[in-house]
Amino acid sequence: MIERIILARPRAEITDDQRDALVAAAHKAFETIPGVLSFTFGISEDPDESNAWHLRIRFQDEAALHAFDAHPAHVNFMIQRWRPAMMGYSVRDYQVRLDATFPPQATSKM
Repeated sequence: MIERIILARPRAEITDDQRDALVAAAHKAFETIPGVLSFTFGISEDPDESNAWHLRIRFQDEAALHAFDAHPAHVNFMIQRWRPAMMGYSVRDYQVRLDATFPPQATSKM
C-alpha cells in the first residue's frame, strides 16, 4: 500500500464554501480512479500553520499511484480546481508497513 501525504497552503481568499466544494470535487474525481483506496482531508488545529490543509490518499500499490498521476480525472482536477486554489503544496509518497500500524491490520498480498 502507498500513502500520499499532501500539505497545502490555500490562497487566503478561499472561503469555507469554496474549500468544501474543492474537497467534494476531489472525492468525486478520485473515486472513479482504479486503485485509490481512500481519501481524507483535514484542517490544521494551529491557526498560524501556513500549510493549513492536510490530504491523505491511499493507493493499492505503486502501479495504482502512477496510474492516478496520469489519470484524466486527476489531471483535470489539478488544473481546474486544485492549482488555482493553492499558494503552494508539498507532496510525499510513502510505502505503508501494515505490520507497523495500530490497530494491527492483516497483511495480505494485493
